[in-house]
Amino acid sequence: MAHDVFISYSSQDKPAADAVCAKLESRGIRCWIAPRDILPGMDWGGAIIDAIEGSQVMALVFSRNADASPQIKREVERAVNKEVLIVPIRIEDAKPGRNLEYFLSTPHWLDAITPPFAQHLDYIADTVHAILEARRTGRAIEPPPRAVTRPVTRGLDRRTLVRAGIGTAVLIAVLALIWWLMYGGPVDHRLVGKWTASQVMGPDNIAFSLFVDHRGNYRLDIDYTETGRVVVKDTLVYFVTADGASRLVGGVAPGSYPPMVANPTTGVPNGVWTVMIGFSSTTTTFPPEILTGKAFKLVSAAASGTGAADRPALFTFNPTLGRIPWRMQFKFYPGGTYEFSASAEDVGTITTAHGGRWTSNSESKGMLFDGTYRFINANTVEIAGTTSTTLTGPAMPAMEWKRVS
Repeated sequence: MAHDVFISYSSQDKPAADAVCAKLESRGIRCWIAPRDILPGMDWGGAIIDAIEGSQVMALVFSRNADASPQIKREVERAVNKEVLIVPIRIEDAKPGRNLEYFLSTPHWLDAITPPFAQHLDYIADTVHAILEARRTGRAIEPPPRAVTRPVTRGLDRRTLVRAGIGTAVLIAVLALIWWLMYGGPVDHRLVGKWTASQVMGPDNIAFSLFVDHRGNYRLDIDYTETGRVVVKDTLVYFVTADGASRLVGGVAPGSYPPMVANPTTGVPNGVWTVMIGFSSTTTTFPPEILTGKAFKLVSAAASGTGAADRPALFTFNPTLGRIPWRMQFKFYPGGTYEFSASAEDVGTITTAHGGRWTSNSESKGMLFDGTYRFINANTVEIAGTTSTTLTGPAMPAMEWKRVS
């Protein structure tokens, strides 16, 4: 069943997660929650990954238990990678540790700390509904107002009211200072948020995601994908890509199911190494495993099942180019199709971004970058740049980025 929201939670917080699920579904919001929605016999990890990728929003029930959970860290990373909007719901007065702090630095937190927890459920549901509606219509997210209990002023004397007025003025001043610290710092506040861009190389798609927070911390993700059909002719394997182009990739693996190339390394798209070297800012060409033909390892075999999607044969390879670790994988499906992907990320700090120019320090690559930016409109920006301590020489071409949130 299609769903809108994936609910991520620690098993120790199941009552709170169940309450959130029940409230959302009472509003007509379709939810996916484990273990309820994992069918008997399904692979647990695969089911969770599919559910996250099929969601628009992840509702994260956050607590100390959740912060300590390796499974939740993996779920959050997957959601960020697949551009699923994360809505953390804090049920304890706890802050994310090192594993989750970066991923949860920009989303809006929903505090549900003060008991009883049930009093917060309507606001949680209203907020999630507003987010889903904004994503459906393309309009900016307008969080619903919280219901507030107004203090009774009857019987208060003039002095008390004056003090209250002074307190309000101080509060406004503090909020103004916080706004300046968040939006008036070294980074143009218009750049803060989540952005996506893409490029096409023949049949292949290269997707980029850029996350920038108010302090200038950034994360840049790249995801290279190619899909097509596997065709076997006279014991030779050909990949027929989505645009109809065919290329010979090697001999067929004897007795393989489904029929697949004996050495997946030979099936890596022609342009992928150029993209990987460019993103990694290195002159390194091929990892040594490539030359030996022992790069990709079989992780799981293919299987066909009734009442469930076919499970592909999965091969993975995790090379490092320069200082950037990459994740590469091939999936060969029983239906005769394949999917190749290569992904990596860079993290660092934008040190300045004002007046159309930016500079940054990549922690992943150990390099400085600089360049220009130009807003086409409030939700579209053109960014170009190069490395200050150049290894590869040419400047990065200008790319058009679209705001996601």
